[in-house]
Amino acid sequence: MGRRRHGDGAADAAAQAACCDTQQRNRLRVAGRPPCRVFSEAGVALPDRDDTFYVADLAVICEPLRAEDRLIRNPVLIVEVLSPSTAATDRQIKVSDYRRIPSVTEILLIDSESAFAEVHRREGDRWITEMMRGPDATLALNSVPLAISLSELYEGVPLLEPPAPAIRMS
Repeated sequence: MGRRRHGDGAADAAAQAACCDTQQRNRLRVAGRPPCRVFSEAGVALPDRDDTFYVADLAVICEPLRAEDRLIRNPVLIVEVLSPSTAATDRQIKVSDYRRIPSVTEILLIDSESAFAEVHRREGDRWITEMMRGPDATLALNSVPLAISLSELYEGVPLLEPPAPAIRMS
């Protein structure tokens, strides 16, 4: 889920993922221009439950936050940075639940190990998925005024080396 669980002894990988999360979050914060606000490690309420929420890496709201709100109730954009330990939950459970929030127009998933981003965008009653891969790709969001190249988004983030192409030996 939004908080990281590390029961697999992968402390180095967890530290690297946390580093990447922070750097990518900071680059995306520029999206929170007034009147929108960006919240990190945001508690996002599900529309039909008062006792359940997810901790999203980032959530953007474009309306005033009420003093009594302890959770984000009307985000327009939700961002999850995928790590090996959270990717399956983020993709299979959280995205589905986030789509049920009427105010959400985009859900952004960012890979922590490779230059890859995935935008789930609401278009009427359906959702369209757009994928960007590689440093030359550009991530553009409609929910907030943001266009950024993946090379800029991942600047300073150590990525796994892409697999070498297969070599045919005779």
